Amino acid sequence: MIIGLPVLAPALRDAHSLSLVQVGVLLDSLWVGTLRTLLPWGLLADRVGERLVLASGLLVCAVLLVGAASAEKF
Repeated sequence: MIIGLPVLAPALRDAHSLSLVQVGVLLDSLWVGTLRTLLPWGLLADRVGERLVLASGLLVCAVLLVGAASAEKF
């Protein structure tokens, strides 16, 4: 998903009147969040094992997805 988002840059610029710098910061912010979590994930996987880290990550994602699906629209 992250790799395909730059295709939307022209549409984002037009729809929200953004400059190239603003679109670049917006698209790069997705990578910053991922990079900031890679080291803690790796350290945790080294400490407790990959299976537990991956399973707990999937469980948290599932819980958040259920929560998002049950949220009311405003």
